[in-house]
Amino acid sequence: MSQIVQRSLALPVREARLAVFKPDNDSDDLDAADITVPAPDLDVVSISERIQERKDTAKLVVDNALGQYSGEVTAGDRLAFIADTPINRKRVFGEGPFGSGTFGGYGTLWTGVARPQTRERSGPRDATITIESEDFAFAIASWRQVYDVFEGAPICLPEDDPDANTAIVNTLLREKAPEIDRSKLGRVETITDEFSNGMNLLDVLVELQKKGDAIMASEGRALSFQPLADIEPVGTIGPADVGTYRVRETDDELINVMRVDGGTDKAVDDAQETVTAYQAVTDQPADRITTRISTRKSELARIELWTRADRNEDADGLVVRLQKDVGDGSGPVAIEDTESDITKKQLSAEFLAADGWTRFIMPTHTLPEPNPWLIIESDGPTGQEVGVDAAPTPAYRAYFPFPVSVRVQDPASQREYGLREGRIKDDGLQTFTAARDRGEADLRHRDEPREELEFDCRSLAAHNLDAGQVFTANFPLEDAVGDYVVTEKTTDYAGGRLRTSIVSQEARTL
Repeated sequence: MSQIVQRSLALPVREARLAVFKPDNDSDDLDAADITVPAPDLDVVSISERIQERKDTAKLVVDNALGQYSGEVTAGDRLAFIADTPINRKRVFGEGPFGSGTFGGYGTLWTGVARPQTRERSGPRDATITIESEDFAFAIASWRQVYDVFEGAPICLPEDDPDANTAIVNTLLREKAPEIDRSKLGRVETITDEFSNGMNLLDVLVELQKKGDAIMASEGRALSFQPLADIEPVGTIGPADVGTYRVRETDDELINVMRVDGGTDKAVDDAQETVTAYQAVTDQPADRITTRISTRKSELARIELWTRADRNEDADGLVVRLQKDVGDGSGPVAIEDTESDITKKQLSAEFLAADGWTRFIMPTHTLPEPNPWLIIESDGPTGQEVGVDAAPTPAYRAYFPFPVSVRVQDPASQREYGLREGRIKDDGLQTFTAARDRGEADLRHRDEPREELEFDCRSLAAHNLDAGQVFTANFPLEDAVGDYVVTEKTTDYAGGRLRTSIVSQEARTL
């Protein structure tokens, strides 16, 4: 059988099935699937698996002549496609035709979620359902929104590392997408800042992958996030392993000077950080706290207060207001008149620190004169506690904004290929560190022309390659020799045969 496979571009498939799991079914056991589509009803399965920011996709065409699957598979269902091929048979089978839930120890060829579907009928016995699917991990991540801030944190750590709760990727997956398996997270210890005000989780992960020189791929229900430098080649692929192959070199994305324009960073302009007692503020005028902020800036982007919050469901919120001076330095111009406020910000109790700094992001404004007054009050009669010193002056930090802009370059690349300039504009890069890390990461992998190697798979070793894996290419006649990363794998199943094609990229330019 191995000799036949070596000569053929298609693998024979002895058995196949599609297992469908409803969202509340967390099992990986194929026999526990809510719906099973057997091989005779599976007309076509076409899978495209890709790394980095692009979602894997699949299209599955199911025979529905009797209408038996109409309304059964719905959006959000988890799909698992399993096929018994010679690449599975390289390992010992478990019991039964699909071996303990995963065939031959290899697992499914596709794990995804059902998206749109089309039911088509052209005759009494001629009907199909075409189900479109996206890979499980990337799809789930794209559905979740992130509003978190990380400063000086490692990008990713193995889940069993004692410091995994400090890593950005681990924290985001744990809190925003717990259904994604975190067992394939690697050690990407780059320290960076990440601001993600309303970004979807997948976009945040892509940004982190670039900063950390990592490879990100979907593997079943898991997200694989591994440092590129640590991935070892799985073997060597040469002309005997493939059918037609193509080597393409392009300088479309070559950049050796990168300007990064981020959002706005913030720095402390005035502060009083001593806390010796706590003072309750309510919605009553007598309970307000006021202090004058020393600043000559045109805007205060953020105010931080030390709070000891009551977070009960019915607890009051906290309000900070800014007003100009009455004229003689004695107090705010019209403390009872909120229309006289330069700006204000209100936070509900759930957003107040239990015993620490609470951050108030102030709306955009312009200070009409230096040294505005800070007014602190609550929105209810019970109020909240604010830390004060002996004066008593509230514990606060006042921050002014400034634009983030960084320029990074590669002189060696400029000498070799000429000046190639690029620009990144991303308001989510809100510190110098975040902008620099993003620019340097892009430049590292765009300072040379990109070389891609594409081929149709012939040998079992070639068919066995997975997206995100590294292999050693040995195609000397086309000058394609060295380590390449599988960036895209296409698998097509029809008529009891399985075909595979690979797109790979030179590892140093990924």
